[in-house]
Amino acid sequence: MNKHSMKDVEAKLGFLKTQISPHVLFNTLSFIKYAVKHEPQMAQEAVDRLADLLSYGIYQDASLFTSLENEVEKINHIIALQEMRYDKKQNFLFKLDCPCAEIQIIPLVIIGIIENFFKHGNLMVKNYQAKIEITCSLGYLSLVTENKIARGFSQVESGNGLSLMRERLSLAYKGDYALEYGESEDVFKTFLKIPI
Repeated sequence: MNKHSMKDVEAKLGFLKTQISPHVLFNTLSFIKYAVKHEPQMAQEAVDRLADLLSYGIYQDASLFTSLENEVEKINHIIALQEMRYDKKQNFLFKLDCPCAEIQIIPLVIIGIIENFFKHGNLMVKNYQAKIEITCSLGYLSLVTENKIARGFSQVESGNGLSLMRERLSLAYKGDYALEYGESEDVFKTFLKIPI
């Protein structure tokens, strides 16, 4: 790829990176507003985690890739913020089976899928455990999410964020990736596979 084409790709990826939904920011700020009065120590932790997430989204260096370890740290912030907001009453499992420090990925795609998982999923169903699973095998990283769909909302109909992710994946990995998503009855599933 020539120097001009590489700059075009980096610019396009940078623009698309900024298009990821700001709902985590809005929801967390709403929670912090409540927690400042009722649980100030928890509010401080939420501010610290949110600040780290925002810093990652805004100041991620200009390179196209980041470590999976860095991305997982931010995923853990999102999970902790959700647990604070819902007093650990959400029913989901996060499973990670990858050598995180060794793997390089494009930033914010996995985070975007996990944000959608929390934004649009009904994770309060006691007899259904939603899941986020990241595994590595045969030169590929796979991410699978499954969750009940929140009432009055279809994740397939709101696939704009997923469309932007597909565009970023195409730019970074050409045709060597898979992104599939859809709903069956009241369960939404997402599958991502990228080379490592």
